[in-house]
Amino acid sequence: MRVTSPLWILGAILLAGTVHAFQASPASPAKAPGPSYDEFCGKTRMEKQDLFRTMTPAEKAALWQTQIERWRALNHARLTDDQRAVLRDFHAIIPIAVVRPVTPDTAAKLSALEARLKAAFSKAELHELDNYGPCIKKGSDPGLTPQFQYPRRARMVAPSRRTLTSSS
Repeated sequence: MRVTSPLWILGAILLAGTVHAFQASPASPAKAPGPSYDEFCGKTRMEKQDLFRTMTPAEKAALWQTQIERWRALNHARLTDDQRAVLRDFHAIIPIAVVRPVTPDTAAKLSALEARLKAAFSKAELHELDNYGPCIKKGSDPGLTPQFQYPRRARMVAPSRRTLTSSS
């Protein structure tokens, strides 16, 4: 009587399953890639919300991270070290923050980060950092700050003299 090695049987089963998987899997249609940040910015708020709901977590994360990167570049000169650190942490957590459902561990991290964001930035700045906040064109002039103009897109405006000079 011939004894067959269990490893050989396992290998044959795995090979048969692999061949079967390749034969049985129909060609799935490829999903078109999500919009670029600039394409997303060209939409109204309602269109952005509808589009955001249909995007993959990776696409959502890429858009939001671009918003943070451009905002940070635009405002870099005036940010404190603490604000820069909070932005780094915010940028890093976004890929797991957009995944649903949120795990209890992620929820705790997000809650702690939200408290740090609220302590480090004003409401207006937090709005600018939001994924639906005003869009920032690549290479924007650091002398300009994004301002939200409801319900239309953001516009870039120069800071007023009053904010540049201190009143005595």
